[in-house]
Amino acid sequence: MQLTHIMKQWRLSYQTSMIKPDSLSRVIGSVLIVISYFVVLNVSTTIGAALYLVSHILSIPYFIRTKGWDVVVMLSFLCVISIEKLMQ
Repeated sequence: MQLTHIMKQWRLSYQTSMIKPDSLSRVIGSVLIVISYFVVLNVSTTIGAALYLVSHILSIPYFIRTKGWDVVVMLSFLCVISIEKLMQ
């Protein structure tokens, strides 16, 4: 009985300490924004626009979950701009 209780407590503490997938994708998206800014300035605007697009798409689920609708609209608008650049 005591071992079951210990396992339940461990499972609960393990689950609360894990980072949520959308939070992880937001962190990766934030890092990609910095990298894509460097790429746009020093390498290629097309590659940089593609990286911007990926970083914004990775960040959107977090802001949907946290109900940051203004950020969702802004990132969606920036995705459209990136897609337009990639289609040129």
